[in-house]
Amino acid sequence: MKTYLLLEVANSHGGSKDYIHKLIDSLPQEKNIGIKFQVFKYDQLALKDYEWYKVYVKLFFDKPTWKKTLSYTKGKGFDVWIDVFDLYGVEILKDNLSLVTGIKLQSSVLDNLKVLKALSEVIGNKKIKVILNIAGRELSIIKEILGDFKANYFNNEIILQAGFQAYPTDAEDLTLNKIHVLKSEFPGLTISYADHVDGKSPLAFDVPVFATLAGAGHIEKHVCLDRKKTKYDFQSAIEPRECQLLIYKINDAEKILGTKLISEKEANYLKTTIEKPIVSSGI
Repeated sequence: MKTYLLLEVANSHGGSKDYIHKLIDSLPQEKNIGIKFQVFKYDQLALKDYEWYKVYVKLFFDKPTWKKTLSYTKGKGFDVWIDVFDLYGVEILKDNLSLVTGIKLQSSVLDNLKVLKALSEVIGNKKIKVILNIAGRELSIIKEILGDFKANYFNNEIILQAGFQAYPTDAEDLTLNKIHVLKSEFPGLTISYADHVDGKSPLAFDVPVFATLAGAGHIEKHVCLDRKKTKYDFQSAIEPRECQLLIYKINDAEKILGTKLISEKEANYLKTTIEKPIVSSGI
């Protein structure tokens, strides 16, 4: 599989590190697969009167727990990715730089100057890849953000990502055409698509394929152990037993795309079927 598949744990763990270990153990260990975690601290992410504040407290992991979790994931052969929302996420990244392949900044975080400045001090001149989700951002703003990041914060490899979570996202809001637009406007960047369609729908396997065929080189997909038994972030998730089907379908999509304008069999088809002129009478 050439397409990079980023499996998003999000908050499906419900605050249980054992859940994460079971999930990691059950996921297919193949090339070009990463695991992404949402790292945050409740009092940096929200105010106490916010309706989800108590849930954020429940979902919080301290630094030693994150180090063990990221080390465990890396030890299983997966690339490790972190969603950075706040300064606590930057601290976790700094403490685990040797384990982390890349980070993701949600569109909602791209204007957080404190986080950006702290990140610039941690990942500058490091081989940390950066996914920028640009949901809701116009092309002109995306260009400004890219210029600003390069000039003032960091010049790491950037992956532009379309797609957003709407618990789950309706089909009419998937806008896969954005992949074509982003590839045209930013030809030097890898385009990612974060698929958040209903995990129970057949589209949960079709949309990543459509995105691959549209030109995305990077697919993000939520995972959980069991949608029926998972309390948080299960809506768009597929289960471990379903991951192999997704990988199979993406592999097929890559075969369909091909790597040449004319394949050997196609060239042979013309060679063996082309009409050849013959004389109308003996010479």
